Amino acid sequence: MPFITPIQKIYPFFIPFLLGFLPVCAQNAPNLITIEAYLYEKNSGQALSGANLYHSSLATPAKTDDKGIIRLQLPDADSFVIKTEQKGFKTTKNVVYKSQMHSAEGKFFLKIPMQRASGYLLDVSLIDFVSEEGQPAYGVEQTRVEIYNNTLQKEEFSAEKLAGHNFTFILEQGNEYIFMVRKKGYYTKRLRANVNINGCILCMEGFGTVTPNTVQNMTSNNSAGALITSVSLKKLVLNETVKVENIYYDKGKAELRPESIKQLQELGELLRDNPQVSIELNAHTDSRGSSKDNLELSQRRAESVIAFLQKSANINPERLTAKGYGETKLVNSCADGIDCSEEMHQPNRRTEFTVVDILVNNDELNQSLASIMQKENLDKILAANDEKYIEAEPEPAPVVVKNEPNNKRPPAALPFQYTGYKILLLKSTENPSMDNQIFADFEQIVLDMDDKGKFLYLTAEFKTEKEAQSFLKTCKSRYPAAKVVKYESGILQN
Repeated sequence: MPFITPIQKIYPFFIPFLLGFLPVCAQNAPNLITIEAYLYEKNSGQALSGANLYHSSLATPAKTDDKGIIRLQLPDADSFVIKTEQKGFKTTKNVVYKSQMHSAEGKFFLKIPMQRASGYLLDVSLIDFVSEEGQPAYGVEQTRVEIYNNTLQKEEFSAEKLAGHNFTFILEQGNEYIFMVRKKGYYTKRLRANVNINGCILCMEGFGTVTPNTVQNMTSNNSAGALITSVSLKKLVLNETVKVENIYYDKGKAELRPESIKQLQELGELLRDNPQVSIELNAHTDSRGSSKDNLELSQRRAESVIAFLQKSANINPERLTAKGYGETKLVNSCADGIDCSEEMHQPNRRTEFTVVDILVNNDELNQSLASIMQKENLDKILAANDEKYIEAEPEPAPVVVKNEPNNKRPPAALPFQYTGYKILLLKSTENPSMDNQIFADFEQIVLDMDDKGKFLYLTAEFKTEKEAQSFLKTCKSRYPAAKVVKYESGILQN
């Protein structure tokens, strides 16, 4: 009997199986049809380039060309589920029927309108500051960019280092946004955008020219648009002198005039956002009058500006130096004995600041914009409370007092860099009110904010958790949700 190999045993079955399998595979291969899709903005009809189209048969989304067109092949079917996506537009999912598409020359043509999202697509380029028109402005890369929604009190965007020199963001209706841009070797810049809030349809502070302008971007109900703008970043240079425009005084006086306040507030914000910088505030006069009087007058004017910055922006006095130069540093030829017009004298009456120190390391520089804004908002609330609840002159205490509540004391802000344990009595989304019973129950309440914008009502102060837990027992009867919390360098740990 001849030897039969294993292959010979299965051969009669294997070949028919193989031959039968191949036709089945060929029969199951899907038929493909060619679809040319055109994506456009619903209101204007403008083609949308760079939009994404998704379908379950595509491994990666297809993207429209500069004419808003996508050419692709999809498995033949009676209907297709297609999702479209584009920045600044609502993401949509459409069921498209083959019978409703126009066909010609073996192609099926599809038009897909896209509706703008409610708000504005903001496209921002970060560029070097240039002092003269016509100079090239180069992009600034590797910047730290943060955006905080001051209406909802939450962080919306954060990038430690942008890969390029531009970013995009959607500004939604009814919100105030705070932007902060930081890069080593440059002044930190804070910007603001209000979108249909406080009577302002679109107000932007600190940005460059916005194009197209607001009117061109308006839809029928002022709900959507697209904006292109830039933010110029100025390099931080030691010993550089910068003029502070629009600082006015009455003749012979050192008191600041009201029209100077806005400019000085902006200087205060600049110093607040750049805690690594120390300056000398310089004041100058023109040559009219005696040199001695001008020197004394300019010194008093410089000191009045320093006093304003310390009070309005809470700038550390160690970072500020006042220096009056009188008429010793004229910027033109209008010296004593030279006949000059008022217009020629004006440039000599100026206020400037000179950068005298730049700290390499500063802990405040590393704070997130969210923590900065939460602290500033809390400070504003506490300041308002201080104004509203100024303690009156104490009246003589009655001889007999029954169940008299404790005198209510306005809350204080959690000390900067606080480390230790406190009792968290309650959380609330409502602004603190002195009508709250908690201010009568405890001698001192300290306020903080969590990352969700809730107010934290804290009391007591302990170095160890054991001490805090012991005191917690006395709080539980009235505030059952009270608990011990730990802070390190001003940051809540649990």
